Amino acid sequence: MSLVTDINARIQTATDQNDSEALEKLLDELYQQRQEADKPYDASIELKPEYRDELAPEGYESDAAMNWANRIARSKRLVDYRVKLLGGFKGPRIVSEGDSWFQYPLLLTDIIDNFIAQSDLATYSLGAAGDLVEHMAIRREYIRAIGTTGARVMLLSGGGNDLLGDGRLFDLLRPYTPGASADDLLDMAALEAASQEILGYYNRILVDVAMNHPGVMIFGHGYDTPFPRKGKKHFGKPLEEAGIPLPVGRDVIRMIVEYFRERLMVLSDRMPNFRFVDLTDTVGEHPNSWFDELHPHDAGFAKATAPLLAAVRAHLDGPPTPLFESATPDTDGVASVGPVRIVLDPGHGGSTSVSGSSWNNALGPSGSLEKTWTLDVAKRAQRILAARGLGAVLTRSGDINLTSQSRRNIARAIEAEVFVSIHFNASNAHNAQGTETYIHSDADSPRSIRLMRNLQATMVAALGHTDRNRTRSHDGVLRGAYGVIRENGHSAATAACLLEVSFMDRVDEENRIRQDSYRERIATALADGIQSYMTGETGLESNEVIAAQQPDEYEDAIQEHAARAGLSVTQYLGIAEAPAGVPAVHDQGDSRGQGHMDGSLLLESDFQPAPAATGLFEQMARDIRQRRAPGVTDPDQGEDAFLDASQALDLSAIGLDAAHDRDMLERAFANAGGAGGPDNAAFDFPAFRAFLDSLDLRHFTAAELLYPGALDRSRACAGRNRLPPRELWGNIATTARMLDAIRDLLGCPLRIVSGYRCADFNSCIGGHPASEHVRYGALDWTATEGSPADWHRVATEIRDSRPEFMGGIGRYDRARVIHIDTRGRRADW
Repeated sequence: MSLVTDINARIQTATDQNDSEALEKLLDELYQQRQEADKPYDASIELKPEYRDELAPEGYESDAAMNWANRIARSKRLVDYRVKLLGGFKGPRIVSEGDSWFQYPLLLTDIIDNFIAQSDLATYSLGAAGDLVEHMAIRREYIRAIGTTGARVMLLSGGGNDLLGDGRLFDLLRPYTPGASADDLLDMAALEAASQEILGYYNRILVDVAMNHPGVMIFGHGYDTPFPRKGKKHFGKPLEEAGIPLPVGRDVIRMIVEYFRERLMVLSDRMPNFRFVDLTDTVGEHPNSWFDELHPHDAGFAKATAPLLAAVRAHLDGPPTPLFESATPDTDGVASVGPVRIVLDPGHGGSTSVSGSSWNNALGPSGSLEKTWTLDVAKRAQRILAARGLGAVLTRSGDINLTSQSRRNIARAIEAEVFVSIHFNASNAHNAQGTETYIHSDADSPRSIRLMRNLQATMVAALGHTDRNRTRSHDGVLRGAYGVIRENGHSAATAACLLEVSFMDRVDEENRIRQDSYRERIATALADGIQSYMTGETGLESNEVIAAQQPDEYEDAIQEHAARAGLSVTQYLGIAEAPAGVPAVHDQGDSRGQGHMDGSLLLESDFQPAPAATGLFEQMARDIRQRRAPGVTDPDQGEDAFLDASQALDLSAIGLDAAHDRDMLERAFANAGGAGGPDNAAFDFPAFRAFLDSLDLRHFTAAELLYPGALDRSRACAGRNRLPPRELWGNIATTARMLDAIRDLLGCPLRIVSGYRCADFNSCIGGHPASEHVRYGALDWTATEGSPADWHRVATEIRDSRPEFMGGIGRYDRARVIHIDTRGRRADW
């Protein structure tokens, strides 16, 4: 039995048997103290020499070493939590998520150790030394933990690694000249940008909890200011090498810590479910108060725990009441520019419709989706506004859908001055063009009218489209019963409008929207209109408004026009204008079954009903259409000899018609024998699809994970690969989840180049007999945006975020391909 297998078994057995002592002994057996941690807010421990080669083959500084420590320590805390409940505990429960101030395996009694010691509280710990807020937000483990425990409180610690880890401190500094002060050294623009990104992930966590557990209060904290030490790894030695005196360096670190603390305090003022506890000067203003450059001694941790514990007790003493009227939307980062007064609402999102919001309405001739462009424009406008000193928040920062009430709630929570819901338009004849800005039918606020005029003026001036407010209304005011801008759903001080930028169902306009420069122009015009409103400038002058009201509420102009015509959106829009050589796209509204992938509609025509799927490739095609989203040479090294990103599986054209889909998949699966392959007729596709469902993947279909690859350039091995046998399916599960997480973080479509290879095919193309592909444990992939360096960086971050993702990563620059597997030990090439 290998050491990895043995340790895994010991952890599992001890956890199953609630044997906390066995887990503590295992930590002591494997680890010893080291002089300093690998990264900020990591723990200063290392694997003992006899275990390093097998558990962390890249050396004791490998993240693999800390992953094992975190896993064992976390399992011990889980056991302690269980034992407490088994003992009849009936008091309040807490979920904690954080970095090494919340979990420092061995050596120190950290903040959560102090919470766990409280007899009247039960704390369920998710923390991990060295963790990033970014990874906490991606994993979302806190959602299930809160639901399982019934916790009323969540503790959140993070930002130190994101801000200062891996040498990032020096990304925030200007070159040192003798006599320079901390103010001279610190690059505030760089600090603002770095903090903004971290705050975005804080927001994502806060609102994720609010959406799923609206009664839970989250407590966060900043860090006290540590002391750089002469010759030490994190601060002392790099400061000395840069010629910066240590006292000046500490002043710089203090400024960074204080700035981040202030940003968290602003977040606490804005978000009803977040309370910031100030830990400034709790540890002590003497170097002897600190265990190392980053962590206090036990006494310091106890002092830091006290105000946090007091704040939690004060909250728990009160009645459990919801902090939000209902689920709150997914907000993006808050601009680090003062109070947030603007809410930008990217229309639609996700893959299913919810109350007051379909997942998508307008559709471009080539299949681009309105929801994709609204989010892109909103993010650009947020950035532009931030550069002008105007803080803005997004109702969604990713591909999710929110009810109209959820979208309004975020504006109410911060008492926004401005709320703009961003949409693109479409018409049933696909020949209309122009810009429209609406206020609600019931609106009588002069604020909303003035915002509408300013937005319409700047958009028309920038884009040059017809001013449809003028052509459709004698005074330039358009009203619509759009639920998201309903006046009594917002604060009295909020000006609320719905913007229809242009008609994207035309070939010429869709081509323009696909250009970055055009979307930047749209975003700039949007920011200009908002800024002119907030500075008191006026667009089109008129005090008269149309009094007509609509009996129902709609989500946007497309739905309203369809309803007036007595049609569904599907019936109203019909077929988008098709560019030459591209089949027309039929919009099926909310009833469309094919869904979408990676920001484009999976094209489908319902004029030719597909026959019942019976063959393997018909089943694959139907599954895709129905999918809705959310020293020693390594055996896998050197495969760029036959890898080629151009041979990746691209399913974006699936859905044109049943015959086309079947033919396309037969060609793609030719290496597995195509339709006549000896194993394909017997392959149990429904069972594989059920297996895939159990993995909860957001981005990948069964066809993608079964893709046999087109790696045989000479054609000598054509048709010799096979679909993976059932006994190997389980080997791909963790690797598939890892790829799904990579896709989340990269934010662009990924294409699989190679997955399973039977031994015969692998040998024929020149693969190593021990390749992870042969056991169906590896995936080679490429991405539609960025470079192999970008993809490799993200893959490495994801691998380091969870112990189960530990494995091999290969980077093939020439082939533009990345290899990943989850073999259980680190390997890089």
